[in-house]
Amino acid sequence: MMKHFTLTFFLLTIFQYTFSQVPYLDSLTKELNKSNIQTPEKIHLLRSIADRNRVERQYENAIKYCREYVDFSLKNDSIEDVARGYMYFGITESNQENFTAADSYIDSLKQLYSKKKVEVINLYTLYLQSYQYLAYSEYKKVADVSVKGLALLDNKYPQNFEMFYKFNYMLYMVYTEWNDLDNTYKYADKSIEYAQKSGNMSFLSNAYLAMGVAYTYKYNKSQKPEDLKGVFDFTEKPAILYNQYPGQVDRYTYAMSKINYASYILAYYPKPSAEQKKLIRSNIKEAMGATETQFGNQTLHASGYGMLANLARSEGDYKTAEKYLLDAQKLVLSRKPIYYHILISIAIDLSLTYKEQGDYVNALTYQEKATEYTNELFNENEASSVKKIEAEYQVKKKETENTLLKERAAAQRKEKFLYAGVGLIAIIGSFFMFRSYNYRLKYSLQREKKLAAEKKEAELDIKLHHEEQARLKAEQELLTMQQEKLQNEVMANQLHLQHKNDIIQQIKNKISNDSEVNIQQIVRGENILDSDFESTKFQLQSIHPNFFKSLHQKAQQKLTDLDLKYCAYIHIGMNTKQIANVINVEPKSVHMTKYRLKKKFGLDEATDLIRFIKEIV
Repeated sequence: MMKHFTLTFFLLTIFQYTFSQVPYLDSLTKELNKSNIQTPEKIHLLRSIADRNRVERQYENAIKYCREYVDFSLKNDSIEDVARGYMYFGITESNQENFTAADSYIDSLKQLYSKKKVEVINLYTLYLQSYQYLAYSEYKKVADVSVKGLALLDNKYPQNFEMFYKFNYMLYMVYTEWNDLDNTYKYADKSIEYAQKSGNMSFLSNAYLAMGVAYTYKYNKSQKPEDLKGVFDFTEKPAILYNQYPGQVDRYTYAMSKINYASYILAYYPKPSAEQKKLIRSNIKEAMGATETQFGNQTLHASGYGMLANLARSEGDYKTAEKYLLDAQKLVLSRKPIYYHILISIAIDLSLTYKEQGDYVNALTYQEKATEYTNELFNENEASSVKKIEAEYQVKKKETENTLLKERAAAQRKEKFLYAGVGLIAIIGSFFMFRSYNYRLKYSLQREKKLAAEKKEAELDIKLHHEEQARLKAEQELLTMQQEKLQNEVMANQLHLQHKNDIIQQIKNKISNDSEVNIQQIVRGENILDSDFESTKFQLQSIHPNFFKSLHQKAQQKLTDLDLKYCAYIHIGMNTKQIANVINVEPKSVHMTKYRLKKKFGLDEATDLIRFIKEIV
C-alpha cells in the first residue's frame, strides 16, 4: 500500500536541513525597516532574514538579503558575519544544485582567511565543505570535515553552541546513511544537547525528530517496548514545543512531527485499532492544516493523503482510497519541483487499488504511468549526477592544481637555495646542482604517477557510472515487458468474454425466433471449446512481449485489433477451423482475413503468411 511511501517521507525530511529562525519573516522585515536600528541588531536581522528565506526556498530573496548581509558586515568590519554570509551563499546555491557556484564560496572563504587571518572563518569553511560533500554523497569526507569542525570548536569556540549543533547533526545524518545504530543515536543525542544549550527551539525540534528516527533503529533491532515508546515520545516533542513556545518553532517542523507520528503508527501497528486510526487521522489533519498555505508542502501533504488512502483500503473503502491518491497526485503535479519518486508510489498504489476492484484498464493505465514517472526520475537523476560529477571534477582539479603549485613553490625555493650555494663554492654548488636535478626527476616521476592514478580513478568512476546506467535501463526494460505481458493477458480475457457473449446472443436469437434450442448440446460444445480456449489463452499469454510491436513495425498498412488477434492465433499454431470457432465466424471469413493480412504485410503470392507470422519474435 502506501506504507513504503510514508516511511520514505519521514526519513527524507531529515535531510532537508530545516533550521528555521525566529521570528517569522514579516516580523523580521518590519524590525529591519525601523529607522533607529543599531548596527549589531541590523546585522543579526539581515542574517536571520537571509537564512529564513533559504529555509523556505525563497532563493531569490535569500540571495538578495545575503548580499546585503555580507556588504553591511564588510562595511562594519564584522569578519565573522562576512564568513557566515559566504557560508549562507554556498548553502543556498547548493540547495538549487548550483554546485559549481557553491564551491566558489568555499574559495571565497579561503581567500577571506588568507587576507584577514581570523580563525573563525575556517569554522564556516569546514561547515560549507561538509555540506557540499553531503550533496555529493561523499559521506566519509563529510564525517572527516565535521570532526575537524568539532575539534576547532572545542579548542577555540566552546560557546558557539549553534555550530556544535550543526556539525553534530551533520554526523548524525552520515551515520544514519551508514545504518550505524550506535553513532546515529550518539549524534542525535549530541544534537539535542547543543540545541538545548543554544536556546533555539527550532534546532531542538529537529534534533528531537532525529532522535525519533534513531529510536526506530533501536526498536527494529531490539523489539523492546521502551524503544518503541522512545520513537513516539521524541516524535511528539516538537509538537509540544510548538505549543509551548509560540513563534519559535515553525509550522513545517510541527507538521513533520504530526505526520511522522501518524506514519510510525502505521509502520509499527499493521492492524491499528479504532482509537489508533482516529489518532492517525487527527495527526494528519493537524499537519496538513498547519501547512495549508506554506511553500513546498506537497511532500508532506502527499504523505498525509497516502496514509489516509492506506487506512481507507484497509477498511475496504476503495472509492475513498482512490480519491485520496488522486488528490495526492494532483497536488504533486501542480507544483515545482515535481517529486517523481512520490508520483511513482502514488501510481503503483492507484494501480493496485484498481486491480483489487477488478478495474484492469485503469490498473494498466497507472502501471504505465509508474513506468513513465520512473523514466522521468531516471532522467532527472541522470542530469543531477552529471552536474555533481562536473562540480566534483572541478573541485578535484582545483585541489590538484593547488597541490602542484605548492610543490612547485617549494621546489623553486629549494632551487634558489641551491643556486645561491653554487655562487659560493663551485664544488658545493655542483653537488647541490646534482641534488636539484635528482629532486626534480623524482618530483616529475611522482607527479606522473599521481596523475596516472587520478586518471585510473576517473576511468573507474566513469565505468561505474555506465554500469549503473545499464542496470537502471535493464530494470526499465523488465518493467516494460511485465506491462506488455499484462496487456496480453487482458487481450486473452477479452477474447474469451467476447466469445461467451456471442454464444449467449445466439441462444437469445434462437429463443426469440421460436427455434428449438438444445441447451445440453450447446453446453457440451462450450465445455470442449473452453478446454481448448484455456490452452489457447495460456499460449496467448506466453507470446513474446515484443510480438505485437514487431507486427506493427513489419506492417505496411495499419493493423486493427482484430488483425492482431488473427496474427496471435496464427502464431500459436491454430488452424482455420479453430480460429473460426474462437472468433465465431465462418472458415471462409478466416481465409479472407488471411488474404487481407498478406496484403497489409506486403507479401507476394509465393510467401506463406503462416510461416511469416511464426518467424516473428
